[in-house]
Amino acid sequence: MPWKEFNLVDLRFQFVLDSFQIGVNFTELCAQYGISTKCGYKWKERFIKEGKEGLFDKKKTPKNSPAKIAEETILEIIKIKNHRKFWGAKKILDTYKKTFPNRKAPNRSTIERILKKAGLQDTKRKRRTANSGQRISMPEKATRPNHVWTVDFKGWWYTPDREKVNPLTVRDDISKYILSIKTLKKGDIASVKAEFISLFSIHGLPDVIRSDNGPPFSSMQSLWGLTKLSI
Repeated sequence: MPWKEFNLVDLRFQFVLDSFQIGVNFTELCAQYGISTKCGYKWKERFIKEGKEGLFDKKKTPKNSPAKIAEETILEIIKIKNHRKFWGAKKILDTYKKTFPNRKAPNRSTIERILKKAGLQDTKRKRRTANSGQRISMPEKATRPNHVWTVDFKGWWYTPDREKVNPLTVRDDISKYILSIKTLKKGDIASVKAEFISLFSIHGLPDVIRSDNGPPFSSMQSLWGLTKLSI
């Protein structure tokens, strides 16, 4: 039976009384009252320690609430922030500790809540690097054979003999002619480079080789997305 708001304390009291009966199955009793055994033990222990008063809900107040911080501390934190507008909670906390070594300093999360409540919390900006989001690309459309080649690894798998297969596919973009489908033992730069050298000797050099953003063709961590192979 679910506990209703209007008689919540009375139901808790009745539950505790029932739990003291000889031979009662505590787990089944909790199920009858629609609560967990953990919740049941909580109300029983509260009743033993505090009596019926312990069956009332207690206020849930954060341990480090800004409301509990002394007003002078809040003012000092805001003062530091106003003097150093680009500082975050960590630097403000360090400065506060150095300035007031004999005071109990609030923790970092409390300072963040104070700044947020005062409208002084900075929105973190995503750090951009010199090559962030930049990669050499040639989105031109192929107009003739050997104009644009496309290259890709189709993904590896194991054969029934437990042999790893990792096919490299190179194709002429306009004719869709498959220049190479070759299983490489390794998908590293040396293996791929050797296959391309062989293809160049047979078909000549294309104007553009288009690949995906994965290794060994490109790297999002390097300048312009270049790898040793692409260079």
